[in-house]
Order: sequence, then structure tokens, then C-alpha cells
Amino acid sequence: MRFTSAQSPLAGKSAAIGLYGPYLLALLISLLYLPLLSHPFIAFDDSVYILANPQVVSPSLHASQLTTPAIGWMTPITVNLQALLYAIGGGSAFAFHLCSLLLHIAFCLQLLRLCRSGGASNGAALMLAALFAVHPLNVQTVAWAICLKDLLMANLALAATSAWLRLLEQRAGKPNAAGTIAITCVALAVAAMLSKPPATVIAAAWALHLYVVHRSGNTVPRSALLVVGVVLVGGLSIGVIDRGMHDELVIHDQLLAERPAGTALAVLGSQVSHLLWPASLHPHYELDLQAGLAAGYMWLGIAALLMLALAAAFASRQPWTALWLAAAAAFYFPVSNIIPFPRMISDSYMYMPFAAILLSSAPAVRRLHSCDSRRSSYSTSSGTVAARTAMVIAAMLLIVLSLRSFDQLNRWRGGDLLWGPVVAAMPQSSRAHALRGYEAVFLGNSSGAVAAFRRVFDLGYDRDSLMPLSVALAKSGDTTAAECVMLEAIKYSRERVSALRNYAVLISNNPNYAGKWPQLAAKVLPGPARLERFTPGGASDRRSLLEHYWRATSDSWDSVEWPRANCPDLR
Repeated sequence: MRFTSAQSPLAGKSAAIGLYGPYLLALLISLLYLPLLSHPFIAFDDSVYILANPQVVSPSLHASQLTTPAIGWMTPITVNLQALLYAIGGGSAFAFHLCSLLLHIAFCLQLLRLCRSGGASNGAALMLAALFAVHPLNVQTVAWAICLKDLLMANLALAATSAWLRLLEQRAGKPNAAGTIAITCVALAVAAMLSKPPATVIAAAWALHLYVVHRSGNTVPRSALLVVGVVLVGGLSIGVIDRGMHDELVIHDQLLAERPAGTALAVLGSQVSHLLWPASLHPHYELDLQAGLAAGYMWLGIAALLMLALAAAFASRQPWTALWLAAAAAFYFPVSNIIPFPRMISDSYMYMPFAAILLSSAPAVRRLHSCDSRRSSYSTSSGTVAARTAMVIAAMLLIVLSLRSFDQLNRWRGGDLLWGPVVAAMPQSSRAHALRGYEAVFLGNSSGAVAAFRRVFDLGYDRDSLMPLSVALAKSGDTTAAECVMLEAIKYSRERVSALRNYAVLISNNPNYAGKWPQLAAKVLPGPARLERFTPGGASDRRSLLEHYWRATSDSWDSVEWPRANCPDLR
């Protein structure tokens, strides 16, 4: 017996998947990430950019609420959402994690709809969206509170691109509808840019898409050209402002010049390995950049680049595929190490590129499904077996990935669950031990923090670890050691004024402590009558007073003979 497409027994199943698929996808994500709601903040970035950010914890009508200087980027949409969540949750992490979970669900539902628009069947689209939803590579983005900006940007950027596609589908003679869609498109794109800076490149992907549309013989609407121009100008303007605000980029200009050739390829290879083999993912990675072509990551990066080039050649007349490949490349470019950026590798950077790669594959999935449909029209059994086999393979893959993600998610409870595996994977990384120490300080584990930072100095002198080590020593009750390290921090750390304040607090909180270096205390600190103003309960302007005092005394302190590693804890 031969079935037509209307009579196919698989048609009813496809319709059911189309109807209930979004609910199943949302349920799958909710079950996987439900433990996230009980997770706390972690020290790494959460403590600085959320808990210590005045625009989040005490928002105001000041212009800083729009310029967000504490972040270093102009991201008012993200920061004001964080302020709202902080107020709703009473300063707890619950509201942040709930919002992240809902944003991840919303993004995956958008992904499901767009996969269908790209031609994938209901079942194939659900499989692609579910694969993205449970992939361990995305756990960091969902579980790390500070990555709310990635989720917000990705949702807005995907919605803007959906509006872009609808704009190109508008028929002539409907200017009102096209105008509304164009305004929506621009508004969503700008909102994405003001959520996280990588969205400033979105117009580049749209421009390439227009070129392929034109090359394919289709008419390019004038409204689309106008939208690309407006979004391009907006992206360049916001990008220039961000570049001027972010001091770390200036530092990393110098670091970039010192990096060996091929760094971007090694980073790309590392990211691809995390995508293809997500066995053990961490919040921090280090690569041996001096290994060159001897490193496997370099070769994997070269292979990925060649595959991208082949895919781009194939998509030269395929507008849908070209759009999403261009989007993947555009969103990856700012974090590729081709341009300077504060962090070299982070799995959260791959959230949007990974989704775009899956979307670019929708037409190929459609063609495979068409081939299978033609075969099944001649043989009911062969078509059913092929469909069932695909479903079994997809189900097994989803189960494996879900289990890995669940294990990964548990690490993001923080503490040694998160940083123990990092240190075990990179025992010679001073940065890994320092991050473990910061987390211990954040959790009030002073002895654990002291041990972690002592390990940092065992591996080499690190002036950025002077401050947290001194604080950990003070909180553990070792006042003499804390005094020594604080004096060294005043001499050598990047935050000398903060080190001076900590030293003032240490001395004033221990009035019976004579000090091992009283002559330096007299030289560094103001007189006793003013010292009380620098205690935690003192005047609100104590930092400005210290900065004023420091400007008056820094030259004399710089002349003090205090060699590096002058304290036992630093050797």
C-alpha cells in the first residue's frame, strides 16, 4: 500500500508535536534547571557587578543609571533589570535565577519557532531547540547570575532578527505594516545593544543577508536598507561610547600585542571543543598560547575556520543560511581575540553563536526530511523505521546531554563545588587559585582563602592578590600578618587607596595592637583624631578623605624601602 503525504501516519504525529512541542520544551528546561532557583550568588563578578554595584543595589534618577559606569559598558537595560530583580528579591539570588530560567525558556521557544520558519519539520525543529536547551555549554549562561545580560541580549537580538525577516517578507503596497515592523526591528536591535555590547554588530549580519537576497534575484525593500543603515549607525555610536568607557580594553591593547600569532585560532578551537565534547566545563580556562601548532586547539580552530568558509561558500545563494552563519560570526567576533577583550574564553560567549549555527542548519534538515519522505512514500516500513531510529538517537543524545548539564549545574552552587574542579584541572594556574580564594572570602571561609592565596604566591608574585589575602588574614585573626600584607598592598597593589583604607580599619579595630611597624603606621595613616573617620561606622566621605590624604603623602610613601615579598606569607 502506498501513502500520499496527506495520508501518512506520521502527519498526525507531526501535527501533535507542533501543537504540544513548545509546552514539552518549556517543561524539559524547567525540570532540568529547577535546582538553580536555590543557588546563591558567587564571588566571581556577581559580588562586584551586582552586589557592589550602586546602580543595582541603590538605583537613582541620576544619569549614571543610564550610563552604568560601574559596569564599564553602557548597558542600562541590563542594569535596570538587575536593580528591579534585586529589589523584588530583597537582595537574594532567587529573583535573578528565576529571571534567567524564564529568559532561557523564552529564547528556546523563539529558536523552535524560527527553526520551523527555516523549513525544519515540527519534530526536527523540536529536536534542534531541545538540543540547544539542554546542552552543557549553555549551563554557565543560565546558572551564572551575571550572565543575565547574555540571555537578555540574545532574546532581544533574536526577536529583532525575526522582525527583520518579517520585514523582508512584506509585500509592496503595505507601507504601514512595513513601517511598524521596521520601527520594531530597530527598537529591538538597539535594546539588545544596550543589554550587552556584542549586539552592536547585528547590522553586519543583516547587511550580508541583504546582499545574498539581492544576489539570489529577489527584490530588496527600501525599508530594509533604511533599517540596516539606522542600526549600523546606532551600533557604531554605542560601540564608540563603550570603547571609551571600558578601561580594561586599553590594558588589553598591550596584552594583545604580546600574544603570540594564532591566539584567536586557539581560542576558537577551545570553544569548538567545548561545544562538541562538553565533558568538563569551567568558569575559567587557560591555554598554552606558546605551544603554537603543537597544540590541538590550534588545529581544531583551523578546521572550524575551514568548515565555516565551506559553509559560507555553500550559503552564497541561500539567504536563510547566510543570515544565520553571518549572525554566528558577527556575535562571536567581539570575543574572538581578534580585537582586545577582558576575558579570553568564556562559555557564555557561545550562547548566541551556537543558536545561530543551529538555525543555519534548518534548511539542510528540511532537505534530509524531504529525502526521507520520498523514500517513505514507496515503503511504509522503511519510513517508519527511519523516523523511529532518528527519534531514538535524538532521545539518547538529549538524555546524555541533560545528565551532563545537571552535573554541571550542581557545581554552580559555588564554593569548592565550583572551584575545586577548576584547580584540579589547572593546578599550576595562579588565577584559578586566586578565584578560589575570592570565593572563600565571599563565603566567609577565611582559612580557606588564606590557603588559596598562599598557593597563589607559591606559584609567583601576584600584586592583585595582595588585597584579598590581607583581608583574609585579618578576618582569620592573624593581625600581624595582615598588617604586613596590607603595607605591601599600599606599596605595590593596583588599589593603593583601598589598601590604605583597609589598613586604617585594621588599626582602628584593634586599639590594643601596637603594630609591628609603628613608624610606618605614623607615616601612612592620618592623625588619631581623624583616624576614627575611616572606620566602617565613620563619615560617608571617608574614601574621598583618604584619597585626598593619599595625594598628599604618596610621594613620601613611595620613598619607603619596602622590598617585594617582604612578608612570610608572600614567599
